[in-house]
Amino acid sequence: MNRDLSAARDDERSKAIDLFRYLRALTELRLRQTVDIDHWDQVIWFADLAAAPNCLTRLDQDDLDDWIRIERPPAPPGPPTLPPQLRGLVPSEEIDDWRGTPSLAQEQLTAFRAPEPGVQSASDSGGHPTDDLDVRDAWATYQDRWLDWAAQREAAEPSHETYRQFFLAYNKAVQLGEQYEVVVAVGLLSWRQPGTSIRRHLVTTPASITLDPDSGLISVAPSDIGNQRIGLEDEMVPAGSRPSSDATRGVRAALDAADGPFEESVNSALRQWIQTADDAGVFSTALQPAGRA
Repeated sequence: MNRDLSAARDDERSKAIDLFRYLRALTELRLRQTVDIDHWDQVIWFADLAAAPNCLTRLDQDDLDDWIRIERPPAPPGPPTLPPQLRGLVPSEEIDDWRGTPSLAQEQLTAFRAPEPGVQSASDSGGHPTDDLDVRDAWATYQDRWLDWAAQREAAEPSHETYRQFFLAYNKAVQLGEQYEVVVAVGLLSWRQPGTSIRRHLVTTPASITLDPDSGLISVAPSDIGNQRIGLEDEMVPAGSRPSSDATRGVRAALDAADGPFEESVNSALRQWIQTADDAGVFSTALQPAGRA
């Protein structure tokens, strides 16, 4: 009887160990796919938001209700209109591209050179102007106007690009629902050891992204689904390279007590994790990610 009971316990213990190993392997497999943020569907850096005047974050304003707010920017102005002398001489795709530099189509310009004396010009017959100097003067004037427009367009681009990125994220979140996870992540870990390369955030907080259809305002705020808290995600680090269990418990306790990912207590928790995990580890509060120009 005792022998049968002992055998049953050994069998249960063996099954429990097998289940544990399976779950650990499954977790490690999942984490191996996300040890680098380049594998995430979309990443928007806080460092890039500073260049967008239509974007406000909790880092800029402590009493902001949301974590991030992005106002819909006004539609960008179009390029200056070509004068009659230049119509058909400048490719329209070059005019619209503020990143490039438009140029006269020289192969067409040669057709509009001044005629011989006594020969009726295209201008006299109602066609294109044939005065090459007139065309070049018009072109010089237009170039100045176009360059002013391109400079204004370039200055406005950070606002438009930031809004495009968040608008894309909002639509994906709406279309995919629970399949699409939105998080605010802090504490980018850049870890390189023989056989191991990690570039992923240590702390993530579930977030929601909403769009006001009337104003176009996009907001990123704490997730309102369940009681989701700030989480430490260090399982991607090899077990032997993580802080001790006691140190990790202290880090988790500090994160649990924080109201949001931007508090100084979160920085302190990250600093503790780094300094107890590696004797050469360095913690920085810089927004610009390491290794990114």
